[in-house]
Amino acid sequence: MTYWDYIKAKNNLSKHGFHVEGGTLYRQGLSMKGIIDQFDSPIRLAYLPQITQQIEKARDWFNQAIQDQQYQGEYHYAYCTKSAHFRFILETALASNVHLEVSSPMDLILIEKLYEADQLSMDTLILNNGFKSKPYLQKIADLIESDKINMLPILDNEEEWNALQHLINRKFNVGIRIAVNDGNPQGIAHGRLGFQSTDVLHFVKNKLLPNPKASLKMLHFFVDSGITNTDAYWNNLERILQLYTQLKKHCPSLNALNLGGGFPIAHQLDFDYDYEDMVNQILQRIAIYCNQHQIPHPDIYTEFGTFTVGESGSFLFEVIGQKKHTSLADWYFIDNGFLSTIPDNWGAEQAFIILPLNHWDKPIKAVHLGGISCDYSDFYHQPKQKHQLILPDIDQLDEPLYLGIFNVGAYQEALSGFGGIKHCLLPSPKVILVDKDKKDQFNFRSFSNVQDAENMLKTLGF
Repeated sequence: MTYWDYIKAKNNLSKHGFHVEGGTLYRQGLSMKGIIDQFDSPIRLAYLPQITQQIEKARDWFNQAIQDQQYQGEYHYAYCTKSAHFRFILETALASNVHLEVSSPMDLILIEKLYEADQLSMDTLILNNGFKSKPYLQKIADLIESDKINMLPILDNEEEWNALQHLINRKFNVGIRIAVNDGNPQGIAHGRLGFQSTDVLHFVKNKLLPNPKASLKMLHFFVDSGITNTDAYWNNLERILQLYTQLKKHCPSLNALNLGGGFPIAHQLDFDYDYEDMVNQILQRIAIYCNQHQIPHPDIYTEFGTFTVGESGSFLFEVIGQKKHTSLADWYFIDNGFLSTIPDNWGAEQAFIILPLNHWDKPIKAVHLGGISCDYSDFYHQPKQKHQLILPDIDQLDEPLYLGIFNVGAYQEALSGFGGIKHCLLPSPKVILVDKDKKDQFNFRSFSNVQDAENMLKTLGF
């Protein structure tokens, strides 16, 4: 059986933008092997049109559901900068008129840079999430006082409010984050972020409302498992709606509900998620609840990070070696390390779509996929398949096998660090950006070269 026969019998490649021509892989009409031929491996690829497409798809789903459900609020899309802070990603997202969610004082310095480059206007809302240290609170206050950037601090606890109200001398808006139980049986992180729901009404009535400078605009909740059709998500949504209704009676200014959590993306070829149905269910439940309690439908905000950038990113590697076993699956080795490039896999056992870029017409075999660092854990983790992958057999090939690891655009560099020092001093791959011009032709540009020895040694003090 060839690799093409194996995949064709199991999966619909076109659903994820893939097709095969002449034994080589294309995605979104772009030859993956052609990119290797042009730039050499290893490569971190960013396909920027995918970011725009994701934003447009989400807007279409929500706007259609607003029409279908006769929903009276508006929908607003925000991008979570922590998923990937690269300028090319932020500028691509902002070109689609998104809002931004940030979580640190360094984020706000980045926001100022975007403002100075005329990438932001007062129509762009900056949602300030996360635990707020003194420098973070001061930076939020400074930008609110400047009246040049549209800031919305999301209060995480009462101490943040106590500090912030004394730092700001003008009228300003705030949101409140509510701690939720996302169904984690261990409950380790439950309550780390956000107000306890039982404390919010007392806080608003006795602390926030007496301050004439502040107005409550948004109620925010975040379910770590994302927006999923589960009892945990629906139970949290219902609890938030109950609280929203109570607060609305005291705060006419409250008009927005931030759904928190993100949409999932494909990490396997058999991925199946009905986005449109989920959006319809969310808006239907909110509308029914608000109608029953005779309150206006809130505007809906989402904060999508992985959904925005995940599918835009890929790693392209060469298989540079093989280690044969008589009683175990053989090992293939890529020309970099999993520890240093895809920390979500070895750290959280997050699967990704892995496909060969060439040799789809060759026979298959089960293999383990390893990185080239000396660490025991430097291999592709896939527990459900005993860490094995089905790939073309590289015995007697006249050309190397190249592999693509797809939908890795979110969090990998944020977790492993971009540039800097990696395990065993393995260099960061070159970064190639792909965009389209007005004639729908592909444009390529290099964002960064493969990290060189001089750069690493300087970081180490040599």
